[in-house]
Amino acid sequence: MNTEITNFNNYIDHTLLDPLASGDDIERLCAEAIQYGFSGVCIQPKWVPLASFIFKQTYFNLATVVDFPFGASPNSIRLKQVEHYILDGANEIDLVAPLDLIKSHNWIALFSDIRSLSQLCSTRAKLKVIIEVSLFSDEEIVEAAKTCAQAGCQMVKTSTGVINKRPTEIRDIELIQLGLIDFPDIEIKASAGIKTREQAEKFIQAGVHRIGTSSALSMI
Repeated sequence: MNTEITNFNNYIDHTLLDPLASGDDIERLCAEAIQYGFSGVCIQPKWVPLASFIFKQTYFNLATVVDFPFGASPNSIRLKQVEHYILDGANEIDLVAPLDLIKSHNWIALFSDIRSLSQLCSTRAKLKVIIEVSLFSDEEIVEAAKTCAQAGCQMVKTSTGVINKRPTEIRDIELIQLGLIDFPDIEIKASAGIKTREQAEKFIQAGVHRIGTSSALSMI
């Protein structure tokens, strides 16, 4: 049975990753996050200093994307990106996992990459790892989620919303939960194709802790 969701807005990462977004757009996004009490915003790295300045007098989650959307940069570059964005003011990092390592089942290398980034973030920023569920088999989703949790991430995220082959489904959440069965403190973020409040509430009822969406205003 569905239960009523309280504090719905607190689940929302108010997202704007459009490469054509302007400074005015980012200011508006941040103002909306404050006005409606969303969890925070998720934006492109170049806008982190501006959003950090806007949020300076209050506390909101300021997330930016790293190695987005392909997860194809060397680990040394990924580390430099994360360090730079944290210094700019980001307190959440939405990092794309090395997708080739998932497809090749190179779990040791995946662990090593995520572990190094987790140690860098430490207590300075929450590390959310995107595993791009639509590209992989059920078994790969489960193992990727498990490996990222073992490596120390705080949240597993479903998709970039850019290269996914389909919208995120409840089945994807169930598979991630299976991978996280021994890691009850690791949270889940659902994104990609979540456009309505009804959709978002189904994911929350399925156990999702955060919804990434560019449709937050229409949802409320």
